[in-house]
Amino acid sequence: MKVGDLVQYDRHFMPPNGWEADAIGIVIETHDERQAFNQVLQRCKVLWTSGCEAGKCFVYYKHQLSKVSQ
Repeated sequence: MKVGDLVQYDRHFMPPNGWEADAIGIVIETHDERQAFNQVLQRCKVLWTSGCEAGKCFVYYKHQLSKVSQ
C-alpha cells in the first residue's frame, strides 16, 4: 500500500457493533517495521473520511486493510 490509497478496515477483524462496513479512509503515512524472523510488516496510518470514525487517524498493519477500487 502507498500514501493516497483508499482503504477500508477488513471486516473480518471488526468487533460486533463496530464501524460501519462502508467506512472509507485514505492512507496518509506508511512505515515498514521488522518483526521476528526478519519478517517486514508494513504499518499504514489511515485518516478516516467516512463513517463514525471520520476525521480521526489510526494505525493498522497492511493485512488489516482492504484496498478500495477508485
